Amino acid sequence: MKRILSLFTALSIFVISLNIMVYAEEKSITGTAEKGKYVWNFHTVENASNDEPYNISDEYADLRVSIAASDSLGDDGIKFSGPSVLEPSDGNAPHSVADSKRYLMIKPAYSGKVYLKIQFTNAASNAKGRIWYNDFGTDIEMDNVDLSTLKKGVGTQVGSDFTNTSAQTLSFNVEAGHLYSLHTYNRASHISELYYESESIVGKTATPTIKTPITAADTSISGTCAENSTVNVKINNSEAQSATVTGTEWSLSGLTLNEGDIISVTATAGDYKESDAVTATVAADDSVCSLTINDMVNGTVTSNLSDNSKVTKGSMVILTVTPDSKYKLSSLTVDGNEVTVDENNQYSFVINDNTVVSAMFEAKPYHSITMPSEILNGAVTIESGTIDDNGVIKAVEGDRVTFSVNPDSGYRIKTLAYTLGSGETKEFKYGNFFDMPTSDITINAEFKKEDVVSYVDTSLDTYDRLTLMVDGEPFFFNGVQVRPDNATDQLHFTDEQIKAMYLQAGADGYTVVNSQIRWKDVQPDTEIFASGTGHIVSGTNTPASESITAKTKDSESIAYITFNNLPEIDTNHSYAAVKLRLYGLSTADTTYTVYGVNADGTLDDSFKVTSPDW
Repeated sequence: MKRILSLFTALSIFVISLNIMVYAEEKSITGTAEKGKYVWNFHTVENASNDEPYNISDEYADLRVSIAASDSLGDDGIKFSGPSVLEPSDGNAPHSVADSKRYLMIKPAYSGKVYLKIQFTNAASNAKGRIWYNDFGTDIEMDNVDLSTLKKGVGTQVGSDFTNTSAQTLSFNVEAGHLYSLHTYNRASHISELYYESESIVGKTATPTIKTPITAADTSISGTCAENSTVNVKINNSEAQSATVTGTEWSLSGLTLNEGDIISVTATAGDYKESDAVTATVAADDSVCSLTINDMVNGTVTSNLSDNSKVTKGSMVILTVTPDSKYKLSSLTVDGNEVTVDENNQYSFVINDNTVVSAMFEAKPYHSITMPSEILNGAVTIESGTIDDNGVIKAVEGDRVTFSVNPDSGYRIKTLAYTLGSGETKEFKYGNFFDMPTSDITINAEFKKEDVVSYVDTSLDTYDRLTLMVDGEPFFFNGVQVRPDNATDQLHFTDEQIKAMYLQAGADGYTVVNSQIRWKDVQPDTEIFASGTGHIVSGTNTPASESITAKTKDSESIAYITFNNLPEIDTNHSYAAVKLRLYGLSTADTTYTVYGVNADGTLDDSFKVTSPDW
């Protein structure tokens, strides 16, 4: 076989091995409830596989999502790279959900309506997408459903056929405790939203927080909660105590605590259910220490801790230094030892004892800006960000300085740069502003005369209209069409003959030529040779050469074409697509089906096309 674009075939089925590697990502599902609505949220998590279905079960509903190896489940939802089922006549395609492993199962705790936002990513009028649901009632568990019974047309179709790639939000009614399945047909799909609504759904109050650490010496505890909640606190297995709530803060005082006590806090807001409990364990008095940040002027130092006065030993402390405007850090000390901040003005350390932090700030120095004594054919003017110190223009190190460039009429800026005190010259990068360097600078500017090639004569003195002048002569549109594509394909002109066509158009007085330019002339296709071909007749592999011809007594056969090292379109932007062109020669009607083959030998339905679709 010579190349991918010259395959002459008379086959019923082609199998093409693309040697595509598929990498699975770890996924997870969570659920959130609010009044009247329960939403499933999908998350991408590292290092999981698609070997087993993903399940979530709580008091509101049970959900199972089963996907194939080439599918994905992540932050943007569920992506099926192929259908759950296809036509029973489609060769080795999935005829039931048991073959594809692509399905959803839902068991709601309340009666209501399920909603899903779904898109069939390559649906068309002749390649419709569909989705069905089945109601299995209350007497069956998910593990006991016979997936082989879920085929094309089995169940109740949700919505109408998808004939384009637009996303739609579909819905169907559900009953409490019933088990429902969902499966798709004919095309890859993307479910980006999944939720159900019921008047019986009551959301949970947001889980409160506890301010930690808590030690045996403490007599009060506090934290945050949903606004105006009722907060209950339990210490070990004691009776719940009501905390004092102000807005989103709660507190409880008058406590006697012991090391190892377990504190449990719940909150209830309005008509919502009681929240999940948050717990904290009372620590030993010697397990905590303090961080003291001394007072300072002209800047601040803050920590990442919620309470500097009580810190669990072994905690990571991140100090952030913020100088005031026109100041910079002079020194930062931790327990008397000077430390250095990073590029984000931060310093990190592990705290294991009472620690004191101090910082000093100093004013940033002013540096001078020297303008050229004389600039020819234009001017550069400082607009803002500077002071005038007895005729010397100065700016604070790091401050933003803006300027304007004003060429004289007929001139434009040629170069604009500044020279540092070290003698190094740098160009201005950002147009009309710069940040003052750490030394004095001298600004250099040079203007050049504009070379005018064309202009519009608006005087109306010579011509009765606005006139484009080119090299001093009027330019009027006088066009003709020249077709080099037809001259090449039909008349077989050479490049020299085509060049002569354009020269003749100019000689005939035409000022504009319109030509058709084919994309293949701009970016010719790259021919990629197949690494191997062959066909299977009566179970025997038979090598093939430039073309593949195979037939059996029932006029059905299989050919394979293998390509290694195809370009990765997503990462190699030199290619717009990889195209396979097949020419079928047959004396009778022939159906052609092309499949991709994954690295593990399974068929890739996302790469399947059947005539006359292609």
